[in-house]
Amino acid sequence: MTAFLALYVGKTVCEAQLVALSADVQLVADVAERLVREDNQADEPISSELASGRRAALRLIAGEKSGATNGGDAPDDSQRTSS
Repeated sequence: MTAFLALYVGKTVCEAQLVALSADVQLVADVAERLVREDNQADEPISSELASGRRAALRLIAGEKSGATNGGDAPDDSQRTSS
């Protein structure tokens, strides 16, 4: 599966224009890793589940730079405990 980053700039989302696009594996993985580190756990159950899926996807994308799969290199959110 291909992952890519797109950078848009504009006064509003509707007015935004594409200024950069990259499918560079290292760049995409670096951004994905950073997003996982910065992601905060939501308190509300629905938001928490959405965030959980998002983190799992970002971990898989980050693992692609080294050819890793979710076979052990990227922890999966089903192993986390809830408090």
